[in-house]
Amino acid sequence: MLKALDRFADAEVYLRKGLALRQDDPEIMGNLAVVLHAAGKLDEAERLLLRAISLDENSAELRVNLGAVLAESGRLEAALAS
Repeated sequence: MLKALDRFADAEVYLRKGLALRQDDPEIMGNLAVVLHAAGKLDEAERLLLRAISLDENSAELRVNLGAVLAESGRLEAALAS
């Protein structure tokens, strides 16, 4: 994945294009949220992860990523609850 090559801006562009084509795909949302988190766009990453979790409630990966975003946002209690 482009993220692994530290090409976050490129990854963000491609993932946004993918999300435009598949608007209800929690995997694309989760991947985009990881890139946004790495880029410091925590609010947008949180919104995407919450939406993705609403579509795939059993995804541990999405919940872990949400916890990481919340923790970095200084919301440790919310992070622990996620």
